Amino acid sequence: MNLLRYFLFSVSALSLVFTSCTDSDHFVVTGTVDGAGGSTAYLVREGIDSVVVCDSVAIASSGKFKLKGKRRPEPEFYSLRVDSASLWLAVDSSEHIEVTADRKFTSCRLKGSVHSEQLLQWQHYIRCIDDSLARFITSQNDRNKVDSALFAMVSAYKDTANSFIQKNAASPVSYYLLFKKVTMGLQPFEPVQREDFHAFAVVANAWNKRYPSSLRSLYLKDLVQNVQRLKQTETFQQATANTPRTGFVDLEYPNASGKMVKLSDLKGRNVLLEFCYLAQMSDEVNQTLKTLYDKYRGKGFDIYMVTFDRNIEVWKQKAAALPWTVVLDSGQTAAQTYNFRNVPTNYFISKDGNIVGRDVTLAEMEDYLKSH
Repeated sequence: MNLLRYFLFSVSALSLVFTSCTDSDHFVVTGTVDGAGGSTAYLVREGIDSVVVCDSVAIASSGKFKLKGKRRPEPEFYSLRVDSASLWLAVDSSEHIEVTADRKFTSCRLKGSVHSEQLLQWQHYIRCIDDSLARFITSQNDRNKVDSALFAMVSAYKDTANSFIQKNAASPVSYYLLFKKVTMGLQPFEPVQREDFHAFAVVANAWNKRYPSSLRSLYLKDLVQNVQRLKQTETFQQATANTPRTGFVDLEYPNASGKMVKLSDLKGRNVLLEFCYLAQMSDEVNQTLKTLYDKYRGKGFDIYMVTFDRNIEVWKQKAAALPWTVVLDSGQTAAQTYNFRNVPTNYFISKDGNIVGRDVTLAEMEDYLKSH
């Protein structure tokens, strides 16, 4: 009998050890979302190459939930999503993050992750800027004063963010701040701007030393090197000269089958030249584009989509599923050729080969296609 008890105890102990080892490979997000009982909570990895649902669970009537994600060797961003609301998290270990929030995440508390707590503070700061500007716009009809207020708010934010970045270059929060858009879609940090380039270079160097194999490190490294090349050759200054250029510049990149396809192959058609990360394009956006494509391709409309994805296998699957031309610019040379800094961005090229619009909306494209 004693031997049997010893045996059962040993098995239980081994089971506990095994469970502990397994749990050490994961991080956990638990907490309470008030008023969200019956809804589904999702833990989504917001990767640079893909957006993946890691876990999901029905929220209890009390608002409690528990989600789990696999630990990664480098910091990564995740979002906790409930209905249409989301909360970003910065995870770099097998942490246990506790969240207490309302259903829309407007009121939220975090503990268990220093980086996620810092990220929450920055998100709150940006929301305060948005709210302040919205109140100012409502009470002010003078556009010049609105522009001045916007500039002052964003400049103050940028100074504060830059101070944080310089002191915490290897932090995932610093990476987040470099690319975060704020009030009215503005992106304060631009790598081609001399005063901002240093921030990108500092973070790129810190990440390359600490996480050399991370996709984010590689992306930052490539970005900094490309900007340095632009500076060395003065291509950027030449591209932004006062001499207007309406004709398009030809591009040639491989499609999912490896075939080289030129932009000029579509000459004689109205062409949407789209630059994007395919992994970050939502199904809704692609479906809307497909509706426009199907409606007007018989009338001389086409799409040439230049993508910058790094996960080639995922890219091939997504690219092959789209009916228009999708090519891969692995060296990101198109940004230099077409002088843009942010993606997604687009150009609209008319049948006679002239660029007639930049960053055009779907509604603007359809209005043009109806009469051309």
